[in-house]
Amino acid sequence: KREWQLSTIQLDFNLPERFNMSYVGEDGKNHTPYIIHRATFGSIERFTGVWLEHIQGVIPTWLSPVQVALLPIADRHAEAAQKINSELIKIGIRSEVNAKQETLQSKIREATLQKVPFMGIIGDKEMAQKEHTLSVRTREGKDLGQLNLSHFLVKVKEEIDKKA
Repeated sequence: KREWQLSTIQLDFNLPERFNMSYVGEDGKNHTPYIIHRATFGSIERFTGVWLEHIQGVIPTWLSPVQVALLPIADRHAEAAQKINSELIKIGIRSEVNAKQETLQSKIREATLQKVPFMGIIGDKEMAQKEHTLSVRTREGKDLGQLNLSHFLVKVKEEIDKKA
């Protein structure tokens, strides 16, 4: 079992001297006080680090900094990915396009390592459809198949609304 130190209590002997703090004791003489510092969690950063380690970096979709990674297979698919990205951002979904000159597998690997909840792949098959279509994968590696943009938006919004 792992133990975490989140809260601290410290006695400070330096600050009272630095600020020339004193009090008059029962003996009528000046004395230097001690300052007791307490921190419930130590720091927000420490708490966040413990939490991220506990959940192994799998941030819930509603809180994830990037909720959707759009992955165009080739340069010719990048414009369609940018249009879909604009639609997602317009309705409040945090998304990014990875238009790097890399293989699709590299792009999927990068999004998976970043633990992005959803990946939307855009290639020739998806562009051949009448409306915007994506091949969708989850960060867990589950293939949701081809979804048109409206169905995909519903799926992502449902996941965000769970707040779990």
